[in-house]
Amino acid sequence: EFRDRRALSYHLYCWIHDGNHDPLTPFQKLACDDIQAKAIISTAHGDIMRTGGGWFLTEFGGCQPDGNKNSSDTVMCNAMMEVADDHFASWTYWDEDFFDDQGHIQWNILKPFIRTYPRATAGTPLSLHWEVDAHSMTYSYVVDPKIGAPTEVFVPPIWHPLGMVVSCSDVLTYSFDEDNHVLRFKLDSTVINPQKVSIKVSPKAK
Repeated sequence: EFRDRRALSYHLYCWIHDGNHDPLTPFQKLACDDIQAKAIISTAHGDIMRTGGGWFLTEFGGCQPDGNKNSSDTVMCNAMMEVADDHFASWTYWDEDFFDDQGHIQWNILKPFIRTYPRATAGTPLSLHWEVDAHSMTYSYVVDPKIGAPTEVFVPPIWHPLGMVVSCSDVLTYSFDEDNHVLRFKLDSTVINPQKVSIKVSPKAK
């Protein structure tokens, strides 16, 4: 009766990470990123498939990105967000000093968490991938012609100072809501059967 009104809250931390910024050892990467992170999210997903309801990664990390893409903190945070994307899992980060003592934003810590993402899908999601270095998102889903609403993708302006490049399947057209930084993709009215479609959003080069 209450399955549509409850959610599983779960956490993801790698306890063998010692908190320094050195590159991960092969063992740490295997244990933290390739085994533990995938196992925890897969287990949570399996529980929800069995019990029903929503699921929300309400804490993860113990890692603090430092602007060095090879540091253990940056690699671990990116890996945890990647495995969450693989399962379309909603998440929130346990704040690790987004602001300094004077109240200024520490952008090297905050930026890795700012991503383009689909906030509403007119169909069934298939795959979602964020290119960390290129700051581009690729998303595919099976579109449902019976759904009248568009697919919506939030595009954070911080990664698109010169604009963006949008590509999508031929059966889709899009518009951009500049006030809310949202792309809306509509299906061609001639399409009557579900089919796989893809979207890619990238920053415009200089």
